[in-house]
Amino acid sequence: MTDKAIDLGRRGLSKSLMTTPCERKGAYSELIRDESGRRLRFPMPEKVTFGRAIDAMHAYIIEMERDRGPGYWTITMAAALAMAAAEDDADSWALVEDKDTFAVQVSNALSLFASQPDGLARMRTRITPDLRIQGDNGRSLTHDDLVGTPDYYDEQGPIDVKTAARSYNASKFHQSAEMPVYALLWSAENGGEVPPLLAYQVYVRKSRPEWQWLEVPGTAAHIELGRLRANRWRKGLANGDYDLFAVDLNFCSDCAFKNPMPEVAHGGCAFGLAAEASHDAA
Repeated sequence: MTDKAIDLGRRGLSKSLMTTPCERKGAYSELIRDESGRRLRFPMPEKVTFGRAIDAMHAYIIEMERDRGPGYWTITMAAALAMAAAEDDADSWALVEDKDTFAVQVSNALSLFASQPDGLARMRTRITPDLRIQGDNGRSLTHDDLVGTPDYYDEQGPIDVKTAARSYNASKFHQSAEMPVYALLWSAENGGEVPPLLAYQVYVRKSRPEWQWLEVPGTAAHIELGRLRANRWRKGLANGDYDLFAVDLNFCSDCAFKNPMPEVAHGGCAFGLAAEASHDAA
């Protein structure tokens, strides 16, 4: 299977960097490195682990359909690969409190993907021999110092698979940095052309879960938004001043960068520590 494992030693403006809800945390994740120059790794919450499982299941099915055709993948193998991806990060897997429920939810997502119109049936309209999986079949897309790995892309544009607590709407395509960055990378891969379509396929984890397909025409404005966001981050990281980055105190409670880490010369996040002290005093 195609693998999109990210090189923890890479440097540059990654899509994940620019979509971190707390920008200060994003800057920490890029600038604070271990003794080998690699990004630090921390246990991720259940929703991230679930997303990894769905990514693995989805990629297996689509790769089999692209390379061998319908009928060659099995639900049993898809579920097994999804669970293996979840368990692969032992520290994150340890945070999943109810493993049985997690497995049932993965199985449910798989069943709905196979049966709902916005699931596999919708992806099949984009499956051709030229469909690229996990970036360019495992190679992240790059443009200057910008790097990103869309789940899929073809001649029509990038497709990203997500899990979310609520349905997406069209504002996602411009309010988040994700699709503008992918539009810019797609354009660089395709001689400066504008991608005809930008698409999300989302597994919505609500009381009655469902798969959602959402797409909009790509525009030059999407590419420009990607360029503007990259330029802003480029300037901020070059300066190296964490106080230049916006802070979202909603994420302080479980932020790995909140407390000092002397082993990597990190004194802790002043905002996170102050927020914690304020909460404890209340």
